[in-house]
Amino acid sequence: MAWDAPKASDEDMLLERVACRVLSGSSSGRLFTEVRQKRSLCYSVGASYRAGRDDGAISLYAGTTPDRAQETLDVCKAEFDRMRSGITAEELSRALLGLESEVVMGGESSSARASTLAVDWFALGRVRTLQEIITELRGVTLDEVNGHLAGRVHGESTLVTMGPEPLDS
Repeated sequence: MAWDAPKASDEDMLLERVACRVLSGSSSGRLFTEVRQKRSLCYSVGASYRAGRDDGAISLYAGTTPDRAQETLDVCKAEFDRMRSGITAEELSRALLGLESEVVMGGESSSARASTLAVDWFALGRVRTLQEIITELRGVTLDEVNGHLAGRVHGESTLVTMGPEPLDS
């Protein structure tokens, strides 16, 4: 599944990035917990957010068996929809720590840092220091994320499935 999302220059870009990290940032992400751990519906599930210069997108994937495909789709959609109700302080803390760790580790690699600089220049028209990015992350509040999620309009999703039977969307 895929949905439109804020582009890189949108003021809500960072809030969307944090929310996507809560949805699918690690083994404590909502998708992994609900789809894989609690229900054992699939081996692989995740979502990612890509913010470009002209557009942005969230894409969600899950690999499962044909007999579990419909339930997997239903649970993934339910978890995505449940994000509207907001996240907890603990989820925010884990997401911000993970994102900050990515920034720090990305700064340790010349090729990763060069890539980040090129993306910033292309998408934002300027480059950001590692400290600027970390400061932005540390400034995110629970109220901001939950306000963003409550007011977020995702529009129609794009759904692609592969398997022997069509699924109900």
